[in-house]
Amino acid sequence: MDPQWFHITAHTYGAWLHGDPKSFRTRHHREQFVGDYQNPPPPGMYDQKLARSKALLKQRPVLLGAKWRPIVVRRRRTSRLNSGPSSSS
Repeated sequence: MDPQWFHITAHTYGAWLHGDPKSFRTRHHREQFVGDYQNPPPPGMYDQKLARSKALLKQRPVLLGAKWRPIVVRRRRTSRLNSGPSSSS
């Protein structure tokens, strides 16, 4: 099978925390998030959860600046093409 495209997502440490007002998911979706990107939750609804998540971080969040994004994408593409078909990617 020759795939025509891939949908790849990635994140960095501390970039998607529980309580994030943009959206979040709990383990096994045990808690349903109220709202979405078009209809965000009421202000402050998840402030305590977000504060706890930030307090539990072992280091500062890793932010990937705009200049690094194309580099990471190229590297990921090269890595994927060189590794061949795999169910672990």
